[in-house]
Amino acid sequence: MTTANATQLRWLLEWKHNRGYRDSDIWASADSAEEARAAIEGILASDTWTPEGAEELGGEATAPAYVALVREAFEGDIVDGLIGLRCGGITFPCDEGTLRIERER
Repeated sequence: MTTANATQLRWLLEWKHNRGYRDSDIWASADSAEEARAAIEGILASDTWTPEGAEELGGEATAPAYVALVREAFEGDIVDGLIGLRCGGITFPCDEGTLRIERER
C-alpha cells in the first residue's frame, strides 16, 4: 500500500479500564497510521503488560504496555501493522485495561 493510500484510512481506538472506571475509558480516532501510533503510545504510556502464565502481575516478565503491543501484536512494526490491519481488528489486554484497535469500515 502506498503512503498516499495509507493516509486515507481511519483507525478507531477504544481503551476500557478493567475496573469499570468509565471516566478512565478513552475513545479516539486517527486519520493516519502515524497519528494512530502516537495516540496508542499516549493511551498506553502509563500501563504495563504481564504475559499470561507469568508468576506475578508486575513481576519480572512485565513490560511497558506499548512495547509489548508492538512486539506481540505488530511483530515490531506498528505503522505497517496498522496499515495492514484486517477486519476484526486487535484486542490487546493490558494490566489496567484493554485496548481495541480497528480500521473504520
